[in-house]
Amino acid sequence: MNGFGVRSTRRGGDVVVEPYDLAEAAPDDIPLVWDGMGMRFTGH
Repeated sequence: MNGFGVRSTRRGGDVVVEPYDLAEAAPDDIPLVWDGMGMRFTGH
């Protein structure tokens, strides 16, 4: 991993999955990482 991934965020009631820099992740973000098999949740 190079410190880059995607996260799921809620905008206006819709859940949006967008790329982000891991260094800028907020505590309440739901981090997702590509583990070679597919997306998987890694946080709460």
